[in-house]
Amino acid sequence: RMANPDLWHPFRGGEKPMDFAYLNAVLRSTIMPPYDPWFGGGYLNYYYWGQFLTAVLIRATAIEPVVAFNLAVPTFFALTVGGVYSIVYNLVRSAGRRLDEGMGILSSAPRWSPVFVGLVGVAFVTVLGNLDGAIQVGLGVKNVLAGQPFGEFDFWRSSRMMPPDPPGHEITEFPFFTFLFADLHAHMMAIPFTVLALGLSLAVVLPAVKPTKSLPPRWGKVRMGVSFILAMFTSASTLRLAILGIAVGSLALLNTWDLPTYLIVAAAAIAFAEFLSHGGLGFMALMRAGVKTALVVVVGFVVFLPYHIAGETFYNSVESTTNTTVLWQFLAISGLFVFIIGAFAVDELTEGARGQFVALRRKFGRLYDVLDGEDDAPVSVGWLVAVILGALLLGLALTAAFTGVVGSTVPFVFALALLLAAVGVGVLLRDRPDGAQLGFVLMLALVSLSLVVGLDFLRVEGDIDRLNSIFKFYLQVWVMLGIASAYLLWRLFRTQRSFLARMPSVRQAWKVALAVLVLSAAIYPVLGTQDRLRDRFAGYVTPLTLNGVAFMEGTAYREHSGEVIDLAADYEGIRWLQENVEGSPVVLEAVTPSYRWGGRVAMYTGLPSVIGWQWHQEQQRAGYAYEVGERIHDVQTIYSTLDVGTALELMREYGVKYVYLGHLERIYFPEGMFKFEDGLGGALEKVFDNGETAIYRVVDEG
Repeated sequence: RMANPDLWHPFRGGEKPMDFAYLNAVLRSTIMPPYDPWFGGGYLNYYYWGQFLTAVLIRATAIEPVVAFNLAVPTFFALTVGGVYSIVYNLVRSAGRRLDEGMGILSSAPRWSPVFVGLVGVAFVTVLGNLDGAIQVGLGVKNVLAGQPFGEFDFWRSSRMMPPDPPGHEITEFPFFTFLFADLHAHMMAIPFTVLALGLSLAVVLPAVKPTKSLPPRWGKVRMGVSFILAMFTSASTLRLAILGIAVGSLALLNTWDLPTYLIVAAAAIAFAEFLSHGGLGFMALMRAGVKTALVVVVGFVVFLPYHIAGETFYNSVESTTNTTVLWQFLAISGLFVFIIGAFAVDELTEGARGQFVALRRKFGRLYDVLDGEDDAPVSVGWLVAVILGALLLGLALTAAFTGVVGSTVPFVFALALLLAAVGVGVLLRDRPDGAQLGFVLMLALVSLSLVVGLDFLRVEGDIDRLNSIFKFYLQVWVMLGIASAYLLWRLFRTQRSFLARMPSVRQAWKVALAVLVLSAAIYPVLGTQDRLRDRFAGYVTPLTLNGVAFMEGTAYREHSGEVIDLAADYEGIRWLQENVEGSPVVLEAVTPSYRWGGRVAMYTGLPSVIGWQWHQEQQRAGYAYEVGERIHDVQTIYSTLDVGTALELMREYGVKYVYLGHLERIYFPEGMFKFEDGLGGALEKVFDNGETAIYRVVDEG
């Protein structure tokens, strides 16, 4: 953040103007919900809790917001790192103990410590990128071999891995890009809380143990039900469930897109824990799972009840998608995880299939020895099963790719999900030492793959093609697959009787492929970071600083009309407002197309303007989006009209207390500027003027 702290950029400003405006508005608000800085007189109809939590830290530390914004980004990153490490560490540590105490199948396995695997999980989820880095390097090498320059690495294109754009508009961010790009946006601030929900779900699963002896069939169930109801109000597990409910419920306020997925994960974890503790899912286990899930839902809703009462939702359903995902696009995004998870599934199933052929020895003797690779037989059962499974997967993918009926990703992912489901059935049916850990990880992988398949059929209502649906859900997929892959990678290397372990040449080839994929995914954090740090405002590079507005001093911005705006002059006016205006009076500033310099007064001060960026406001107020257009028209009228009475009437309608006249306003409304020079006939008084920027205060009537 110190190397590129800029809170705006003319081409890649992202959502920082909105994020900072909302953060500042929360800081100035005295009640919740906060007022909307881009809709004067209105309230935020948005999932704003991430800004609220950040504002609490700002108030507690008294750090200036332009600095705190850039401290918040690494704070959320660090929370994510800590959460992922904790989950993977505890998965490996608990599973390792159970395996060591189990059947002794892993005695000669390499001992990767839980600390090391925890760091692998951190790298998978928060550090590594998708495979576009390797693709870009490959294209650069191709250019060099053709006698051309290598070319520039483009950090941005890796977040748009589903070309062409449009149609689709898909955003394919991954956590490292999200933190590197550094928008303090809802999807970023929610990531550590989604990891928290996963960790608490794991905390529900791990304590579950199969009872050593059962109660009498009839009265045992009655006593069990009574004791369960009493325990619900006294046990530590109830407290754990309540905290899980708060964590999951908070996602509605942080980034509502995450709520359904992690509620499903929580419910599945509760059901799985009941399965483990009862040795199956009978009536009582189902009842307990239902009651516990209901507790999570109720707690998550009730503790945030004021938010739910004040909020208004306009998009509540799903609809048919507009695009499907080509297989290479999915593999370029999640190829490393698919490689690890797929290898584990094949390895498990071939090992399981091997056991099924044991009975053949009794019946067919020599034939079984040949099939199993004994007596110098050229093939083995494991090899045959692996070839068959691989051929089936490849055939499905190629068939779908050439037919294009449902998109080439769906059959491939569906086939992989079937393999994982088959492994999961084995986990449920066999009393494995690491059944709790492996079952939890498989659950995360299956939920992730289900999301991938579902997104090729459905999108959230009102989306821009699949822009946000892919954006928000693929981030969830990345986090869950990253955690699952770290654990399954450890499991693959720890198991010594597996299919891969018995075939050294195949195992070595697999290791080489794994190393290539990891190195390919590691290209983006290095080259992408360098390119992002060079992506500065008009080439202006500030010394290392956390001040997010340092770029404004000595920098000029060229509007699309060609006019040049001195940002330092604007900054002086903004600072005057920050230092001299109390409360939250409405400030009039120009309206421009989104992602330009318009809205900057509300952004940097948090003071409400009449209207800000059009599309962002229309999304929040879809039911009455026409009001956004009306406000834009009225602001344009106030600035451009030659009629003083009309301007004053509209200003009073919106409760305007200050009028901001910068170079931007003069560019957009040159014909109406002269009327402000005499203060609209005495209705305004000038309170600031630096020759480029002037600020007027509305004179109180009477």
